[in-house]
Amino acid sequence: MKRLSFLLIVFALPLCARAADKPPRGRLYSPLDTAAGAKAPESPAPWYGERLEFAVGWGLITVGHATMEVSDVVKCGDASCYHILSTAKTNSVTDKFFKVRDINESWIGVKDSASRGYLQLMREGHYLWDEWVLFDLAGKKFNGEWMDRGGNRDKMSGSIPGPVQDMLSSLYYVRAQKLEVGRDIILDVNNRENWPMVVKVTGREKLSLGIGKFDCFVVEPKVREKGLFVQKGKRLRVWITDDKYHTPVMMRSEVFIGNVTAWLTKLDRSGK
Repeated sequence: MKRLSFLLIVFALPLCARAADKPPRGRLYSPLDTAAGAKAPESPAPWYGERLEFAVGWGLITVGHATMEVSDVVKCGDASCYHILSTAKTNSVTDKFFKVRDINESWIGVKDSASRGYLQLMREGHYLWDEWVLFDLAGKKFNGEWMDRGGNRDKMSGSIPGPVQDMLSSLYYVRAQKLEVGRDIILDVNNRENWPMVVKVTGREKLSLGIGKFDCFVVEPKVREKGLFVQKGKRLRVWITDDKYHTPVMMRSEVFIGNVTAWLTKLDRSGK
């Protein structure tokens, strides 16, 4: 399933599942899981040390919660990288119908904001899928490994056009850019396949949430060539604060019935 959206990939809350056998014991580990710590940069990104907590709803029903945090810097080969961790889980009521326990991790360069790799651990109903990918920017290639619910495992590899983003790092790459209405942000995304994407800054809105009021840019990612949102006309919007942090405070994506929305419920920047 190609999830070309910040919301359904970063938070990984699809509304379907696959039947399968009993899950295997254990999980995949990325080679970057054991990366040595690196010295914090002298001028870190505004979101370094940040933890965001979201409620996730389907229509008017709250179905789960998600987190995103950047708490450490590690060595990725010869580069220092921010380690981004995102989790998604359904609440106890939704668990009875469709249980989600997902983890997404990404490692992005401190100096160039390019992804060096990602890890996805997907537990969604009867669906289980683990995979990790490392990006070789100099060699313009990637390699990785996947495992399914049946315990089947295999290696994977391919080419990349140059520096790329994974699904999770894409959001942080956009946050690091200058945002202004009418501007397009162009990037290449890889999730075992290369997906050219353009993120459009479509407008400004004021949002009032439980934790405060925010002046926001509204951005919409779209695939520049064939892809899920182009083929089916689905719309994704992300509200990002108009300040130095460019914090995503709300995300909304159309699904086959209604929409899925994530809204910020807690913000902590004390982790530096």
